[in-house]
Amino acid sequence: MEVGVEAVKNTVKREKKDVEREVPKRQKSVSVDLGINILASVVASDGTWFLYRGSRAKEDFFYLQKKISEVKSLEDRTKNLKLTELSEELRLERSLKES
Repeated sequence: MEVGVEAVKNTVKREKKDVEREVPKRQKSVSVDLGINILASVVASDGTWFLYRGSRAKEDFFYLQKKISEVKSLEDRTKNLKLTELSEELRLERSLKES
C-alpha cells in the first residue's frame, strides 16, 4: 500500500513560527485498531490492509519486566546488607570506645 505525498507544501503561520504540512496525493483514510496480540490492524479506504503482530513485543515486555524486578530485588538486598554491615561496624566501634 503506497500512501505518498506530493512535493507541494502549505505553510501555516502561528505565533512566530512556521509549520509546514504535506498535502496528500489523493483523499484516502485509514483506520487503525490497537490491540495486544495483534498490536495494530490497519485498513485503508481502498480496501488494502495489514496486521502488525504484537505477541513478540508482548513477550519482550514481560521478559524485561521480570529482569527489572530481579535487578531491583538484588539492589534492595544489597542495600539491606550494607546497612547491616554498617550498623555492625558502628556497634563494634562503640564497644571499643567504651572499653
